[in-house]
Amino acid sequence: MYSRDFVEDTKSDTASNTSATDSGLVWQIDGRRSPRVAISPTTTSSAGTHPQAFQQPNLSALQTEGPDNGDAHLVEPLLEDDPRSFDLVPATTGGPQRGYNIEERAALLTSGRHLQTIFDDPRLYKNFVSWIQTYRPGSIPRLTNYRQAKKAIQAIKYSNAITNNMMAVEGRSFTQERPEITVYPHLEKLAKGTFDELVAEDFPAYICSIWIPIIAATVHQRINGALPDSLKQASEGLAEVFCLTDPRQKDDPIVLASKEFTTTTQYGMNFICGQNCRFLQGSGTDPLAVKRVREALKAKREHSELFLNYRRDGSPFMNLCLLVPLTDFDGNLKYFLGAQVDVSGLLRSCAGFESFARTVRDSQDDVDNDFESSRRGSVLTTTAAMNAAGEDFRDLAEMLDGDELQTVRRHGGAIHRGGDSADYDSDDRTPRRRHYSDAASMSSVVSNRPRMLLVDRNEAAWSTRNVRPHRIGGGALQFLLVRPAPSFNITFTSATMRDEDVMQTEFFQHIGGSVRVRDGLKDALSQGHKVTAKVRWSSRYHDIDGELRWIHCTPLVDSTGRIGVWVIMLIDE
Repeated sequence: MYSRDFVEDTKSDTASNTSATDSGLVWQIDGRRSPRVAISPTTTSSAGTHPQAFQQPNLSALQTEGPDNGDAHLVEPLLEDDPRSFDLVPATTGGPQRGYNIEERAALLTSGRHLQTIFDDPRLYKNFVSWIQTYRPGSIPRLTNYRQAKKAIQAIKYSNAITNNMMAVEGRSFTQERPEITVYPHLEKLAKGTFDELVAEDFPAYICSIWIPIIAATVHQRINGALPDSLKQASEGLAEVFCLTDPRQKDDPIVLASKEFTTTTQYGMNFICGQNCRFLQGSGTDPLAVKRVREALKAKREHSELFLNYRRDGSPFMNLCLLVPLTDFDGNLKYFLGAQVDVSGLLRSCAGFESFARTVRDSQDDVDNDFESSRRGSVLTTTAAMNAAGEDFRDLAEMLDGDELQTVRRHGGAIHRGGDSADYDSDDRTPRRRHYSDAASMSSVVSNRPRMLLVDRNEAAWSTRNVRPHRIGGGALQFLLVRPAPSFNITFTSATMRDEDVMQTEFFQHIGGSVRVRDGLKDALSQGHKVTAKVRWSSRYHDIDGELRWIHCTPLVDSTGRIGVWVIMLIDE
């Protein structure tokens, strides 16, 4: 086990006999702390110190253990001793197979069926509308057209249902001929087209927006040591799976990648370097996802995407990929940085999505019903047609907006009430208030040693001040690309750090605070060690009073294992 401990006085950078319990610097391996020095979660987790500072999402296992297809790990051996039985495991019942299939689950996640589940629930639909209005205002006309078309269709269905209920009167010839049923092919085409566009263009981004905060919170807690033990194994390699591609070369090949990228994909560096990332695609990869990424790369813009990718052994995994263009001072594109997170665990647990859990359950119910129908030799039917008018009106009523609901409340049923004013307020003859919801309104070789963690115990008290939400994921991702030793030059930054004006400056000029932390960090990077440290970061040179931040350093190497650049993520304390 590789471990180094330093102890420093609270008033000096000179080594002293101060107890490590009171202060000190400790190098930690893979999050396992030295028994002499510990970091209290109450001082390293902003959520724990200031629960009102920001809303923490519920954490869930990002990855899965074992195979992602089938439920073989759930089969337990039979332990009872029955001399008449030759079964070692429970026998199958002959019913529909309920084994988990990641490819089917991935297809269901971004399907129209899942989005329809959201649209069918006013509360979930309102959340989706709010997200569209905030992050995709250009899609508002698309969503509006869909809802208006569906509303018109339901109104026509209700009209047709009423028409079907009209009775012929004997002796009245004009009542014998039934009115023609109204058809609406144009509206159906409009509704389907706009819905398909929402599924293809907006829905995947919405899913990413739900999962990215979960990933961000997991990264934050894993780095600062607050992640529960039950989730650590399911987040191995988190914030360490990177690749760098060169769009100036033919087919935009990978030129550098992290060791964790090879671990996740099972492909060696000799194969990866020089290849386009499409080698990770397979039969279950959504062509629309590939198209969206291609368009984002062509437009040179940052993009998050969900992929079903395949490892070298053919096993699939759900990959949330963040693509970031790296540009020079003049905005010329130089490289793309790809950051990947295995979210197979989120997919399996339906994390963050009440709607997806319902969709999965309903999908399984359909399988069960189909099996039961075939077993009986009959087809399940419904008697809904007997109550078509009532159901069609209910569906129409659910689509009414605020103004339309107000009209219904004021005038609905007036012809039947006559003089009855029981449902009206006595002073203004307006209906009594009811509550409705309107949803519309390189110089070194990478080390094989595990990651080290550098922490200055003296910063603990400082860390509880000025707490704010951690910035990681999506457009808030903060990172640096730093050349290896001896240069340590900051070559690229995330777009969120452009205003700090640190590009083409020396990295350690921006690291203040403890000299021991600074020297230990420099030594680790020089030796090619992955390292996580708590430092004082400042965009100004040699500012000892910089902002306390966590930095998470991962080397990207070439096919020979030589470090080409460090990806350094910055995360608020």
